[in-house]
Order: sequence, then C-alpha cells, then structure tokens
Amino acid sequence: MGALKRTFRLIRVNWKSLVLFEIAFKAALATAFTLMGSLGFRLAMGATGRSYLTRESVGTFLTHPLTLLLLALLTLLAVTCAMIDLSAVVYILNCSSQNFRCRMRQILRFSLFNGLRMWLPGNLLLMPLLLLMTPFMSLGMLCGVLSTVSLPEFVAESVRLNPQLYVGALAVALLIPLALMRRAYVFHYFTLEGCSLRDALRRSRAISRCPFKDYLSLLLAQAAFTALMVLNVLALTLLGSGLGRLLSRLFQRPWLAGTAVWYSVTLSLGIVFAFSMPISYGCLSQLFYRRKREAGEGFVPAYAPARRLDPVREKMLRGLKAALMALVVGSLLAVGWLVNTGALNPPIEDVHTLEITAHRGASARCPENTMAAFRAARALGADWVELDVQQTRDGQIVVLHDPDTRRTTGVRGKVWAMTYEQIAKLDAGSSFSRQFAGERIPLLSEVAEYARDTGLRLNIELKPTGHETDFEQGVIDVIRAFGLADRCVITSQVYGVLERVKACDESITTVYVTSLAYGSIDRLAAADHFSVQYTSATPQLVSRVHRQGRQIYAWTVNTRSSIDRMIERNVDNIITDNIELARQRVSESRYSRLVSDLVQAVGEE
Repeated sequence: MGALKRTFRLIRVNWKSLVLFEIAFKAALATAFTLMGSLGFRLAMGATGRSYLTRESVGTFLTHPLTLLLLALLTLLAVTCAMIDLSAVVYILNCSSQNFRCRMRQILRFSLFNGLRMWLPGNLLLMPLLLLMTPFMSLGMLCGVLSTVSLPEFVAESVRLNPQLYVGALAVALLIPLALMRRAYVFHYFTLEGCSLRDALRRSRAISRCPFKDYLSLLLAQAAFTALMVLNVLALTLLGSGLGRLLSRLFQRPWLAGTAVWYSVTLSLGIVFAFSMPISYGCLSQLFYRRKREAGEGFVPAYAPARRLDPVREKMLRGLKAALMALVVGSLLAVGWLVNTGALNPPIEDVHTLEITAHRGASARCPENTMAAFRAARALGADWVELDVQQTRDGQIVVLHDPDTRRTTGVRGKVWAMTYEQIAKLDAGSSFSRQFAGERIPLLSEVAEYARDTGLRLNIELKPTGHETDFEQGVIDVIRAFGLADRCVITSQVYGVLERVKACDESITTVYVTSLAYGSIDRLAAADHFSVQYTSATPQLVSRVHRQGRQIYAWTVNTRSSIDRMIERNVDNIITDNIELARQRVSESRYSRLVSDLVQAVGEE
C-alpha cells in the first residue's frame, strides 16, 4: 500500500496531463481496435465461408492462414500502441519526479517517437518483452473485468472440471514477471535515456540487485489497486442502479434501470482499463528511481527532446506517424456509424448479445399488432418487434394475426375478402381497452416507416390464406422501399413461403417457424434461421443449429424460469410478451454474481 501511496503522490504533479492523455488515447485505441477487430473478423469469416462461429468450429477458424495473419497484424499494432502509452506514462512520471509540468505536445512527441523507434532494426525484440510484461502490469484491469462480467458457461465449467490446470496456469502467469524482473527497467532506459535495446537490457540488469523484493512490492501494489478497482465497480454500480430507478419512475420506462446499471459497469471498466497500466508503471518508476540512486546514476532531465535520427529514418518515422494518425481518425469516424447500425455485433456463440423480440408488439399493455403496441415495445427496450401480415383483396399488406377481424375488432370479416378501405375503418383498440379506442389496423408500410425512423428491427411473419397474389413480393417491395433489408427477417410457418421469398430475393433473411423441432430441420435450405417453441429449444438442437452457422429463436417465453432456461441454453433471440422481465434477466446475465446480487439488493430497498 505504501508504494501505491507514493505513486499517487508522484502522479499528483501532472495528474491533469496524465488523465487527459489516457482518456483520449484509450478512447481512440478502443475505437480503432473495435473497428479493425470487427472488420478483420468479418473478413476472416467471409474468407473461411462461415456465417456463425461456435465453440465446435472456433479451432479451425483460428488456424486458418488469413485469421492468423490478421491476428498477427492486430498484435503488432497493439504492441506499438502499448509502447506509445507506456512511453507517455514513463515520461509524465519522470517530469513529475522533478516537479516539472509537462505539456501535451511534449508528451505526444516523446511517446510517438519511442513507440515508432521500437520498429527500428535492433529494437524489435522489445515487442515480446512488452507482451510478456503487459498482462502483469494490467492485473487490475483483468481483475476488474472478471469481477463484473459473467464468464461463458463452457469456460466456467472448464474451470470447475480442471481446477489444478488453472491454478497451475495462474502460477506460471505470476512467475513470468518474476523471471523478467531483472529486465523490467529496460523500458525506462529505452525511452528516457534513448538507449538501444542492448544497452537498456545491460543497464537494467546492472541495477536489478533485488528482483524478488521489487517483484513483491509490485505485486502488493497491484493487489491494493485491484481492491480499489473492485470498490470502484461496486460504487458506480450502486450509483447507476439508484439513478436508473429514479429515471424509470420519472419517465415511466422500466428498462432504464437495467440500462443505467449496464452503463455504470461499462464506465467503471473504462476507468480500470485507462489507469491500470499507469498505476503499475508508476510503482515500477518509483523502484527505478530508487535503484538508480543506489547505483549512483544521475537522473534524466525532465524534458529532454528526442534526438534526431538520420534523414532516411526520420522520413520513415514521419510516414509511420502519419499513417497511424490517419488510421485512428478514420476509425473514430467510422465506428459510430457501425455501432449505430449494429454491424459490430459479432455472430459468435457465447459472445453475441441475446436479443429480445416483443411478441406482436407490447401486446400485454396495448392492442396487439397496432402502432401503439410497437411504440410501447420500443419504449420498454425491445430489440425487435414481431408482427403478422396478410394481404387484402386489393393487394395491400396489413398487420393482423387472424384471418378474421372479429377477435381484435369485434366485426366479423375475412381479411382476404375485404379491401383496405374497409379494414381501415375498423376499431382495433376498443376491445382491448377504452383508452385505445380508435386504434387502427396498420399497413406494413406504416410500421416500416416507423422502424426506419427509430432503428427498430422487424420480425415479419407471413400468414398466407391461399387467396394471395404475389404476397411475398409485396412484402419484399415494402422492405426495400424503406431500406430495411438488413434490419428485418421474414418468417413463416409455411416452408413454401420461405422458398418463394428466396426466389424473389436471395439476400432477404428468412426464419422457419415451427412448434415442434424433430429430425434434421437444419437441412431446410430456404431457412437461414429457425424459430421454435421454447419447450423444443433443447441444448442438443441449439448446438446443432449453431454448428450449421444459423441462429435459433425461442417463442413465446414469458416466465422467469423459462427466460433463464433460454439464456442458459444460449438461444439467439427470445420472443416474449413480458419485455420488462426479459430485459431484466438478460441484462443481469451479463454481470457477475457479485454485481447481480448488489443490483438486486439495491432494487429491494
């Protein structure tokens, strides 16, 4: 704890510069790697002919040459960025040790110069050394993530079945930094004094006379920092939970409570991610200064401009710097659009986000399949709305479940025998509640326009009666007119409908709906995915469908136990009438048990 206190005192001199640099750099880094990782992943998925990745296929995917190449490139870029970050932290702390207030321009010049200098001949072996040391220096970040995020079930089960293996792996992970402790000061010599890698290694070994003692000091400081980070996570979770409950009551949006907690946890992890490494290298810098004094070495000037290289190398470094900055700026601009469109959601079993579909809209609160139900579904936090469509006598596509209008409007009539003008006069709300009197049966185009304007995604189930003309093409025309091809799926209990959809437009995503899943349903080529009654969503079926690179939806899942069972079985989409409960259970499944218990305890107060 003493080392941690001394580190905080050291940081205090230039804390504004450190915080500004770390927040800006880590934000740009996270954005760039999110973008590049997603695009690289999809490139590799396309090259290997996969649309979905499961635990059974991950081995062959990771060993594909293109995947290995992309991973290698991302690793090299990550090491370069880690070196830039480390150089900035070491420089800021060195200035602080001499009560010199550094400027952002100086920090950027120094850190970029040293990060790119690592690529020069003779310095490349610094990369594996940095890779080995970084996990230990980011121990607080790793512990913070593990304390808040639930591990996939297969990982947790593997740990339970092989505890000795994981204890051994942890021991090895802790012993590696001890073995490298005599080389731990190489980064300070390399960056602050401009040494070559060979000279930095020699000088680091020369002052490392008590490697075990230094290692123990670092380990204790890491433990203290980890404890502080766990407290930070819990405090922000409490704050987010309280704020979420207040917002839910003020705006009558129950889903805001879970959303506030989710963002609070994300913020706490961001803090851990941004400052885990600076705190660790602050402790290491304290030890470095002590060992230099003991060895009789002088201190580096607080601001020593980087030495100029020969013109050829200087030009090469300028080119690398420009390329790196262009990459970061371009990534920042592109990632916002990708996040907004959902393009960054990875199709990976145990990693992808389980989504919630409102069955016929918020049909427990509003008249089913009406605009009121769809607006309420969005307000409650549904990712998708499921709606049923039929064709009128004059070829219009209307949103209605039954072929007869009596149950929802009180007026007997066959949809296929009526014109839209007749249907538009019917009251679809009064039979549900007087407050919805005058609610109409909407056209699919009305719902599509609302989805386009709000980003809501549509699960459109076709209900053929045998009286239609170009039914499938009519639905596709509406989807295309409003630009929803990538934000909707067409579903049906009639397999022939899906075949006709594919004949009209191969790119439209189709889902086969069935109440009974028996046999090899995954061989139905016209179905991209499957929607089954939740009692049929067995672990074997889910695994088999996922191995085929397809998704599986479960309907209609309304109770806590059935929702939890579908989460455990790793279905891709829950279709429910109870949107609030489903949102709550899915959100809590993302947290660790510690955070979930805390949120529940706060909610009961």
